[in-house]
Amino acid sequence: MSLTLRSQDNDTYKPSLGAMTPVDINEADFSGKSVLERATTILSSFAHGVTNCTLKDLCDRTGLPKSTVHRFAERLVEMGWLERSGGEYSIGIGLYEIGNLANRYYRLRTLALPHLQQLAVTTRCATQLAVLQGSEIEYLEIIPFRNFHPPSWEGGRMPAYCTALGRAILAFSSTAELAYALDVPRVRRTPYTMVTTPALRDEFERIRTSGMSVDHEESFRGLSCVAAPVRGSGRAIAAISACAPSVPFPTAQIGLQVRRTAQAIWTRHSCGASVPEPRETASAGRAGHAALASVATRP
Repeated sequence: MSLTLRSQDNDTYKPSLGAMTPVDINEADFSGKSVLERATTILSSFAHGVTNCTLKDLCDRTGLPKSTVHRFAERLVEMGWLERSGGEYSIGIGLYEIGNLANRYYRLRTLALPHLQQLAVTTRCATQLAVLQGSEIEYLEIIPFRNFHPPSWEGGRMPAYCTALGRAILAFSSTAELAYALDVPRVRRTPYTMVTTPALRDEFERIRTSGMSVDHEESFRGLSCVAAPVRGSGRAIAAISACAPSVPFPTAQIGLQVRRTAQAIWTRHSCGASVPEPRETASAGRAGHAALASVATRP
């Protein structure tokens, strides 16, 4: 059964995009390659063990004019993506920070993937993995079940306050993170959406007691989700969920499986389990999705 889900005002939620500092480049630099492509080309010069490049090195490696490379490189230095010492450029701390963040999420997603695939088979629901980004959640992985795909996508975002995933993380977040996440306009996306601060705080207490978060048609009409935080005894680093059309939706039974799976993911993550290289993971992920589709379509 396919399902089209829309919010109360019939508009699909538009995720915010990470803020980027504009690059002040002359209009002529937009011809041929885009600004992003040129910046990426310059940064790619530092691949394969290359740690330092002169301006001439960057020109030779990119094939771009010297004036263009110089303007881009200096702007990247201002942004913290490159550093310049004397006549040589190197990767800046800003890019290291982004790389470390991506590596952390890659590891989390890789460790969670087989558990999410098994959870989809066990619960016969679509499963998801998300992390908190300010006042929103960002989806790292989504496993559809049969021909049902939730109205979300990998890399997409949703408000944390009205999703089971978001509330599962917020219930085990710091006071500052919780205050920041709730300090936003809270739109009642459906008649069932919790928007008041007292109602949300009561919900967080229920989540801390039960270990799971429930969303019955609060984000989208016709969709129910059960989520559980990925955590040990402290703050949640992520959350997973199982979601499906609302009727029937055995919350307690599905919730038990979701909680067990979240704990299994945390155990693997906290014990330092190794993960394969990205290319190996991509192949394994495609194979796993194909196998899941085969199992899911059986009567």
